[in-house]
Amino acid sequence: MSNKKPTIQELEKQVHDLISDKNPEKSEEKLDYFLNISPYLVLIINPKGKVIKINKSCKTILGYSQKEILDIDLWSLIHPDDVKKTIKASADQSKGKRIINFINRYKNKDGLYRTLEWQTTVVKDGFTYAFGQDITVRNEALKKLAIQNEEKEKRVDELGIANKELDFLNEEKEKKADELGIANKELDFLNQEKEKRADELGIANKELDFQNEEKEKRADELGVATKELDFQNEEKEKRAQELVIANKELAFQNEEKEKRANELIITNKVLAFQNEEKEKRADELIIANKELAFQNEEKEKRADELGIANKELAFQNEEKEKRADELIIANK
Repeated sequence: MSNKKPTIQELEKQVHDLISDKNPEKSEEKLDYFLNISPYLVLIINPKGKVIKINKSCKTILGYSQKEILDIDLWSLIHPDDVKKTIKASADQSKGKRIINFINRYKNKDGLYRTLEWQTTVVKDGFTYAFGQDITVRNEALKKLAIQNEEKEKRVDELGIANKELDFLNEEKEKKADELGIANKELDFLNQEKEKRADELGIANKELDFQNEEKEKRADELGVATKELDFQNEEKEKRAQELVIANKELAFQNEEKEKRANELIITNKVLAFQNEEKEKRADELIIANKELAFQNEEKEKRADELGIANKELAFQNEEKEKRADELIIANK
């Protein structure tokens, strides 16, 4: 006989062929041979549902010898979660329904559960042949594969989320770059305005210095004019005293009268000239005071403009620092 191990389908066919054989002894011998070389767990169940025969694979798969397994209630080895569906499958099988690819779990001798896939066939006189394939390793591999597929799907989802986040971050980066460009333009504009304000401030300071110099000049001229006016008043008093003396001398010296009269005329002309000059100085002094008042008003206006310019400059510097901080945050 060949040593090649038959498949479940081959075992099923062989069972049918052997049972149909007219030589029972020969058929029994061949059946035992095929059952024992099978890597699958094979059960022969009588019409009452009792296992009356089992092949040697029970030792390999469940760890029990043939004798031990026949003394044990197989139902006690079924996983508690699989009992209900096994009862249903057994009831279907007792009604003559063929069971194909039925899966349940049995506890082996070491206390571990093995997953078996069953196919049953009903043969002569109501005896059922059940063929069980140990698919524990395959089932674990499928579970691992399912877990891996779930993990793979999770990774794909996470990758999708990561890609969306990356797209969002790129969009935000572009927005920040645009905002940075705008901020840089605003900063350039503010710097230009700052330079303009600084130039205007420089010009205002120069004008203010010039006005102060003019003011000092006017003050000096006013001092000089005041001194001249004082001098002229002193001269006037002197001239008045001289006139008194001259009049006295004129009363006593008739001959000198004409000379004194001429001198008096000359003196009066000089005095008139001096009075005119004095009036001119007074008018100039009034004009100078008006100019000085106007310059003071202009100075105050410039000072106010300077204050406003300084406030605007301080505000622009604060805005510049804010933009710089936003730029630093954006670069991070």
